[in-house]
Order: sequence, then structure tokens, then C-alpha cells
Amino acid sequence: MSRVDKKLFMFGGYDGEKCFNDIDILDLDTMTWISPQVHGNLPMARNAHTMTVLGKKLYLFGGHSGNKHLKDLHVFDTETLTWTEPQIFGSSPKGLRGHTANLIGSKIYLFGGYDGRGRSLKKIIPSNDLYVLNTENMHWSHPLEFEKAPSGRQ
Repeated sequence: MSRVDKKLFMFGGYDGEKCFNDIDILDLDTMTWISPQVHGNLPMARNAHTMTVLGKKLYLFGGHSGNKHLKDLHVFDTETLTWTEPQIFGSSPKGLRGHTANLIGSKIYLFGGYDGRGRSLKKIIPSNDLYVLNTENMHWSHPLEFEKAPSGRQ
């Protein structure tokens, strides 16, 4: 869930059988749920994604559709209730689920998660990659490999 003003936005999720791609809003003043009519192209149903708040917009990245790891980026305008899929530049992350996303200034930092590695070995190998999205020009960067990066995690 992500908070913008006095509203909590919840997108997608998994009920044990299928993933969802709806968005629901909890109005914190009235403590009532709203299922709004949204515009634009809805993102694919997913869970284990991130949704980062920047101003009045939510930046949704990655997750898992139930059968594949996703690496798409969508932006939801909370004022117009419109989804867009911006043109991206640079080296975008691989498909991830269970990663973290944190905003510093106008940049979103993604770390960790799981990209499917080790699946054939029946062993989860978490990622320790760091990616940075500059939201001013929609450019992804993958900082140089660190000599001593934190261990992978999800």
C-alpha cells in the first residue's frame, strides 16, 4: 500500500489462486474503500511488486504475474486516476519480485528481490543488484559492481 495525502492506494496482489490488477483506495478520513474507474492501460495482474510515491504519482515496478517475473514500469496519476507506461531509457532491471524501492529526491533506488535464478535447483538465489531510476528523464542506471555488496535478499 502507498499513501498519497489522506488516501492509501492498493494495487494487485495474490489470493492463493490468481493475481489481480485492480486498484483500491482507502479514504483515511471516512475509512471507506473505493474501487475507482481508472483510465489508461492497466498493468498486468501481479503480486510482490513495489509502488513508490513521488508527489501525486505512484511508480509501479516489477512483481510476479503468477508465471513470470515482470520488469515493466507503470505510473499511476492519483489525481486523474490514469495509468501510463512511460518510455524508458538506459539499462532497466531484470524481472524482479520481492525487491525494495526507496525514493531519494527524484530517484527511485531498487535493491534485491528474486529474479528466478536457482529455480531449477529448487533453491532461491536472491539478487543483490542495485538499480536507480531518475524520474526526471526516466533513465535507469545500474551503478558499477560494488567490491563488497550486501548479500542478496528479498
